[in-house]
Amino acid sequence: MPNIDSTIIQPLRWYDSITKQNFRRAWVKNGLRKFNVIINPINSIIPFQIRRYHSLLPITKLDLYDAETDVFHEDILTKLTAPVNNHLKVYQMGLVDNIVFNQVAAFTSDLDGGYYYLHCSDGSKNFYSEVFYADCNFKPQTVDNAIEIDGHHIIGDHFISVDDNKGELLELSNLPY
Repeated sequence: MPNIDSTIIQPLRWYDSITKQNFRRAWVKNGLRKFNVIINPINSIIPFQIRRYHSLLPITKLDLYDAETDVFHEDILTKLTAPVNNHLKVYQMGLVDNIVFNQVAAFTSDLDGGYYYLHCSDGSKNFYSEVFYADCNFKPQTVDNAIEIDGHHIIGDHFISVDDNKGELLELSNLPY
């Protein structure tokens, strides 16, 4: 059968083995902190999809692990507002299923900052996300902290300058590496 895992292109990649995570590969030098990872807010997980061969088994685990120690951190399903199936759905598409996570509300409590990966399981098949960095200083802007111009709310007024319109970004601060 063809490798169906590689057919979905998305920011948060998923693998059928923890050893396939990019920072664990031999070509990555200097460990996790030198590897470029996705930056994620502490009150949610970015949307993702996992493709698996068709199964009638529901998703029973969505666990968060500390990427630096491989130690279980917490159960993400307990941090979601009820009902969980509003956030996590399985779409049957013939020979394959798409497991779709689209968090519709913030977590009931924030994550601690740090490097993490997710473990998703239906009790038979296991999937592991690429590593991401939960940043305590990164929360989505809301209308409450937006500025208003001509009756329109502008969310986020802290844009990075571009030098002489050449596309060269000036220094970014607070990056995790």
